[in-house]
Amino acid sequence: MNRTIIFLADKPYFSIARHALNLKKQGIQTKLIYCSEVSTGVRRFLENVFEQVIFEERKELMMEKANKISTELHFFQTWMWKYKETYSMLSASKAAKKIVEFYDITSFFAEPEDLKKVWKSEDVDSDIFYEKELIKLSTTSFARFPQSILNEYASEFNCAGKLLELHPCSQEVSKNSFFNKMKNLGKGFTILYTGGLIPRNEAHPAEIFPERGLFDVFEELIRKGFQVEVLHDPNRPLKNKKESLKDFFKLAEKNKNFRFFDGIPPDLYAKKAANYFAGMILSNIPIQNKIGKNILRGGVGTKFFSYLEAGLPILVNKEYIYMKKLIEKYNAGLTISFSDLILIKKVEIIEKISNSKDNISSLLKDFYLDYNQKISNLIK
Repeated sequence: MNRTIIFLADKPYFSIARHALNLKKQGIQTKLIYCSEVSTGVRRFLENVFEQVIFEERKELMMEKANKISTELHFFQTWMWKYKETYSMLSASKAAKKIVEFYDITSFFAEPEDLKKVWKSEDVDSDIFYEKELIKLSTTSFARFPQSILNEYASEFNCAGKLLELHPCSQEVSKNSFFNKMKNLGKGFTILYTGGLIPRNEAHPAEIFPERGLFDVFEELIRKGFQVEVLHDPNRPLKNKKESLKDFFKLAEKNKNFRFFDGIPPDLYAKKAANYFAGMILSNIPIQNKIGKNILRGGVGTKFFSYLEAGLPILVNKEYIYMKKLIEKYNAGLTISFSDLILIKKVEIIEKISNSKDNISSLLKDFYLDYNQKISNLIK
């Protein structure tokens, strides 16, 4: 009899597709139930990955449908501000195993008093409460932070060992890599940013939202003579963001070396991204910031491994301690602060990035081994 795993998500993001592909190699059928609309391209991608994709906009019926499908495991993907809803479904699950993957961890984002300056106090308190309850009720939970930090956090409520580090990734670099093609590097060096842009407005204070400082980095890289391009979140069309992202639209209008585009489905990403010189997770982070200590100590964005899979070395803020450690250990890019970016010469960046291209595969292989083992353990 075929074994089946059911994935449940509000708006499915791409790590669960990576899990499904991995499980499929092991002979496991996967089905997805979700409740928020995705783009046509993303829907096509999901349908190619999962054996069955069910869209159910009535959240209260998602778990009812999932419980009617024979399975030993329900896998929940959850986000900030969605923990209570996820907990409700988790409580109603009839599966023997219940797995939760945190896309974000609210209490890591910033201190509660600082979060409450941006979001409603009751929402913050609710999320932090249900964050812990999800971990307690789950069989296992996953998050993209170092195990030492997760153990430190989970031990506060006697759940050490239930919250595990997990970084969905491929085991190899795209064959389409910029460097593999041996292009004429004299034609220009385009640096890629992948993901949603943060509006430069009062609702997104720079001391809490680190990506608020992306605009400053874009301007500085352009000033140095680089080209910068953005592949936006494929589920957040730019045509709906003209007001909130007006500074970026103006930058594109006045400077031919900055362009940004709607994102593309994950199955097309590596081939597209492989044409760039480097990826970036780089921002102008204020010295007096209120970003959560665990974000700075251990945060790893999903784009980190997306860049590496495309063969891209990465420019990373040295303030992100864990990513800095990885980039330096494997010589897979350049770690730098915004203040140092202002001082460094373009030729130095090019030299460092060009010398790091051969080390990306080692980083990917090491993390894939860990990832593959933890996903395989789900079905034992």
